[in-house]
Amino acid sequence: MKINYIALLILSAQVSWGQQVLSLNEAIDRAVSNNPAVQIQKQQTAIATNNVSKANTGQLPTVDAVGLASYTNNYTDINIRTFQPPPSPDEVSLSEWGVQSLTANVGVEASYVLWDGGAGSYRYQLLSGLSEIEADKQSLIINNIIKGTVELYLELVKIQNQVEILNENVMVTRERISKLRDKRQFSKVSDLDVLQVETSLNQDLSTIDQLNLLKQNLQTDLKTLMNDITDSEYSYEYPENTTTVINTSDLRDQIKANNPELQLIQRGIYLSATELELEKASLKPTLVSFGNAGYFGQRNDVQQLAQLQTVGATVGIKATYRIFDGGSRKIKVQNAKVSQAIETNKLEQRTDELLMEARKQLQNIVYLEIQLQREKLNAETYQLNYEKTVDRYDLGKLPEITLREAELALINSKVTIANYQVDIEKAKRLVGLITGQP
Repeated sequence: MKINYIALLILSAQVSWGQQVLSLNEAIDRAVSNNPAVQIQKQQTAIATNNVSKANTGQLPTVDAVGLASYTNNYTDINIRTFQPPPSPDEVSLSEWGVQSLTANVGVEASYVLWDGGAGSYRYQLLSGLSEIEADKQSLIINNIIKGTVELYLELVKIQNQVEILNENVMVTRERISKLRDKRQFSKVSDLDVLQVETSLNQDLSTIDQLNLLKQNLQTDLKTLMNDITDSEYSYEYPENTTTVINTSDLRDQIKANNPELQLIQRGIYLSATELELEKASLKPTLVSFGNAGYFGQRNDVQQLAQLQTVGATVGIKATYRIFDGGSRKIKVQNAKVSQAIETNKLEQRTDELLMEARKQLQNIVYLEIQLQREKLNAETYQLNYEKTVDRYDLGKLPEITLREAELALINSKVTIANYQVDIEKAKRLVGLITGQP
């Protein structure tokens, strides 16, 4: 029985009407550009980048404007020796309430760390590393979004393929029903024959309804990923494979060098090493130069020095070394070493997991390609069997149930071939994402 291609074109037009064609690349672009998590991470990356400054690490001089004013009012008890010669110079005693003293000090003070055991340099490296970590987080988020988009999109392609295959069969079944009804008018077939074909049609229509419901649910997930709040309906096209063939001989090296998640862990190892050096630097002395310039004035009610005013500058160098802190710095050094070891173990563990996942996908590709070729050969047999069964059915030599079995075998073969093709593409893209391919 030949398919009515005109009717098939009409049905295809009806299905596609009101739908937009959404390619996989377009879905990925929209998911990445519109996803709130990506937007938030971009802002976090920008903040971390802005923080990369020597000023934030204490490596630049600091200049402060300083000002001080104070007033005191106290009880004062003073013994003042006179300038009489020894051995027993006279003393003058003075006791008074409400003795006032007024002090004012204004000026500019600058300081600069000459040497801190390299702590400033390590702090700068930490800030740079934190900025790169935020960028790596952004790459990892994007990679996960792409993975989710690919999986959803290709599942939708599989469902759409099944619906199209079943719709083609529905067209053929309806044509068969129409012919059987014509024959029934001439008593060439029974009502049971027509009922059996109508049952087959209803089964196919019920399956199509179930697939369409599943498609709607997956499409809702995809639209959520793309932050698409419209009521748009999409049709999906099989993506052409652009994934580079994977060289399995250096698969581990590719994963370790290019996988976004592993790059993030490696960045953590680098930061752990830097933090260790920073904690070690805290065990060393610090040398700071300083200078100030300004005015100092003081007025006193009761003192030999009733008034003092100075205008000038002071420069100097100060060295500090913490002798005792309860062992807190040594504990921090030990913790930094442990943290570095933890990050290194994480890297190796996650590398092994990703390598295993990539190998599984590559094995799936080999298996699926073998099964695909085998199913294509089976499909030729099913097609030939179906055509011969139709011819004998039209001559009234075979019952409807036999034709239905041949029909289902052909449908299942077509669906299986389409699914294998999509699954191969999905596996290739997942390997590409694991190995960091664009």
